[in-house]
Amino acid sequence: NHQPDILALLVSQFLKFSSLFTRCFVVFLSLLMCVTTVSLLPNSLLYSVAYLLLAAGLGLHLPTLVAGHVLYAMLSCTHPLFMAVISLWAVHKTVISRKPLVDMHFWKR
Repeated sequence: NHQPDILALLVSQFLKFSSLFTRCFVVFLSLLMCVTTVSLLPNSLLYSVAYLLLAAGLGLHLPTLVAGHVLYAMLSCTHPLFMAVISLWAVHKTVISRKPLVDMHFWKR
């Protein structure tokens, strides 16, 4: 009569359980870290990423959208008085002087 070694059977079952538990625990911790990282990001960054992903999905021209978004982010960080001066300059140059804001011929030289 060949009796299975109970201790070896228990150890092998424990090792299988330990291996499975470790893999599941690592996946769980990875997901938890991803969710925690995303929840700690500023909302503006999340909205920017969602905006660009949706724009890319719609087939819009991404370099123009990225440039516009960066320009908007830079302008939204300025002081309101400085924004008023920039706005007055832009209105004066485009409406009163009837010139473009940026002289492309100057920059292409």
